[in-house]
Amino acid sequence: MESGAIYKYFKNMKGKGLIIFGLVLGLLLVAGGGLLSDRGKQKETGNGQENAKSQIDNIEDYRRSLEERVTVLCAQVKGASNVSVLLTLEAGSEYVYAQNSEISGTDRQKSEYVISSSSGSPNGLLVKENYPKICGIAVVCTGGDNIGVKKEITDLLSAAFNLPSNRIYVAAGK
Repeated sequence: MESGAIYKYFKNMKGKGLIIFGLVLGLLLVAGGGLLSDRGKQKETGNGQENAKSQIDNIEDYRRSLEERVTVLCAQVKGASNVSVLLTLEAGSEYVYAQNSEISGTDRQKSEYVISSSSGSPNGLLVKENYPKICGIAVVCTGGDNIGVKKEITDLLSAAFNLPSNRIYVAAGK
């Protein structure tokens, strides 16, 4: 059918036919809108999974970076060589969100999170992200059986990361 023939068909449509056509068109639009919103929900879920994967990747990158820096630092200690380092971290990052706080006359504090909807969906306004803290450090190195090297590395890492010495272990390598 040509566009002219379609135009003539709708122009000649009267009464019940026009009402039925309008209802069918409305139903199609509602059904199509529902499909589009379902796609958006699937994308949001996918983004949530991608964000979780991205967070894990960021924490792993952070851990690897720290291990490399500790390895370089420990290799500088006199008597230590062929250094390998393993770091353990707390579970995950901590997120700090913006809040509006209000103190009433009766010394009650009321807080509300600040919501931003820049991406189309409402989210809390992230102020900062605190990376996980170091729980422990294991160092294996040639010279790690020497009590002086062991003490130097333990004291160095304790001071650098504010860890108690019982969270740091130095062992002799092959």
